[in-house]
Amino acid sequence: MTIIIMTLAFQPHQNLRRLFLWDISTRALSIALFTIITVWIFYYAGINKQKHQLADVVKGQSALIRAMASHAEHHYLTINKANILDQLRDAQESFPGIGETGEISLAHIVDEKITFLLHHRNQHDNDTDPTRVPMDGKLAEPMRRALQGKKGVLEGVDYRGKRVFAAYYPLPDLGWGIVAKIDFSEVSTPYFTVGGIVGLLAFLVVIISAYSANKSLLVVRDQLNEINSQLNLATEAGNIAIWIWNIPTNKLNWNDLHYDLYGIPHDRKVTYETWRSAVHPDDILVAERHLQEALENQNKFSMEFRIVLPDGGVRHVKAAGIVERNKLNQPVRMVGVNWDISEMKRTEKILGQHAVVFESVKEAVVITDVNRRIQEVNQAFTDMTGYSAQEAIGGSPRIIRSGQHDDAFYDNLYQTLEEEGQWRGEIWNRHKNGEIFPVWESITAVKNGKGELTQYIAIFSDISEKVHAEERTRHLANHDALTDLPNRLLFSELCERALEHAKREKNIMAVMYLDLDQFKPVNDKFGHSVGDEMLQSISSRLKENIRESDTIARLGGDEFSVILEKITHPKDAVKVASNIIESLGRPFEIKGNTLNIGVSIGISIYPEDGENMTSLVKNADEAMYRAKQRGRNCYEFYSEREL
Repeated sequence: MTIIIMTLAFQPHQNLRRLFLWDISTRALSIALFTIITVWIFYYAGINKQKHQLADVVKGQSALIRAMASHAEHHYLTINKANILDQLRDAQESFPGIGETGEISLAHIVDEKITFLLHHRNQHDNDTDPTRVPMDGKLAEPMRRALQGKKGVLEGVDYRGKRVFAAYYPLPDLGWGIVAKIDFSEVSTPYFTVGGIVGLLAFLVVIISAYSANKSLLVVRDQLNEINSQLNLATEAGNIAIWIWNIPTNKLNWNDLHYDLYGIPHDRKVTYETWRSAVHPDDILVAERHLQEALENQNKFSMEFRIVLPDGGVRHVKAAGIVERNKLNQPVRMVGVNWDISEMKRTEKILGQHAVVFESVKEAVVITDVNRRIQEVNQAFTDMTGYSAQEAIGGSPRIIRSGQHDDAFYDNLYQTLEEEGQWRGEIWNRHKNGEIFPVWESITAVKNGKGELTQYIAIFSDISEKVHAEERTRHLANHDALTDLPNRLLFSELCERALEHAKREKNIMAVMYLDLDQFKPVNDKFGHSVGDEMLQSISSRLKENIRESDTIARLGGDEFSVILEKITHPKDAVKVASNIIESLGRPFEIKGNTLNIGVSIGISIYPEDGENMTSLVKNADEAMYRAKQRGRNCYEFYSEREL
């Protein structure tokens, strides 16, 4: 931050008579000299600040370009200069600029000419397009140096032939140079204007002082007060509290803003002790050490400390000063400035708190720009997806897309974001290792005070456990707890679905109703634990005798049902029924017991025996009872047919 040090000639009124009577001309000269120095300090500080700002901008832009190129190289992509330029043009359109005339230029050498790559901010539609400048000419000196591999800040001539302050930097890997510049006139005019005004006032003081030396002290004092008022305007514009410490007398002179900053009445006499008593007790030792070091070893100092106001309030202050020494190198006066930085400290604290929250929340947070390029991710994102911040930043959120959602899903998502500014819902993401997982995600479109879209913020949490629990609940609701076969509810749904498919494809299908023979005596004799284990073994054998496309369900107790889809002839059902009878007719070894059962099967065929589920199941059940009447451990069709 640029430090502006301004010296004000605070003089007690009782010294004015001696000052003017003894050396009016010297005082006038001093005022003029002071004016020149003051304006020069303001000017020099402003110029340095502008140069630093230009250097920061050009370094930041060059770092961004190198990062874009490095990103492409890191991902084994060909560095696409055109793509980089497109992104830079987009960025330039939203870039607020450096002052009224500042701009950023990017160029390379083509046919010994400097060829600019970006549209110039100061170029009008009817201007000759200065996109090409001879490399050996006098124009575009900053860009010429950048393309020669140099970097720095200079005052020179740009492509228009205008005098500018410019920071330049080479981009050798791309064969480009980058320049950030601002017109000299924009930077210097305010200072020259103020200098002219203050200089004019100082000149008037000299003339009036010389002409009115014999006038009353009151008139001279009023004139000096007027000058001080004009100078105070400049300091008030920058909200700068100014102080002068007379070291031999230990007295302080403060301007009005300094009194206001410390909450002290303007008519109170202040000394070094006044300042010392206002500094926060925890900061006084450090503050005094800075002052002592400046007095002993240095001429300048800069520090931050807190002050305690008379009402108990606390303010954060930044101070800077310079020591004035006599011919013996002894410090005689210290001149300095104070700024109230309380708001800045509060902002830093809030930003620090936000950073802690950002990194500590359990939900993954992703921040992207308007082009949906990732700008920031938190630790939870890395933990959840396996992608580090370095891997994610600059990339697209597509890296975690699972492939479970089609384009229509994302079109609807983005449309909702555009219309409502927010989207919430369940979505599946993909981990870096390839595993997919469900999340509950909220995406918000962030806009600035002008209503312009600036960012997207996505927050999501892993809901795998919740989804798995829901799937388990649905499974239990539709499956038999003992055998894990579809229960009656799911059987009905699957049967209806099979019927719809058979009707549509004009296929035939079979419904088989199974009732175990001699199972109840086994269950009663050996107990439910043996019976349950036997039912599980029966279920396994039944599965071995049907296709994956077929369905077997436990309807309750010792009753089962089978759906055979896409059969070509009722003989197919006979084959399955025969295999089941043979399979369940083999002995079961359960807990050291050899057990034997049989099964009676009724078969109904779609569409001959029914065109809906109720009819087919009812007719298959009736056929099963006929099988039992026929002697059990056999099958029967609902309709008599020759096979």
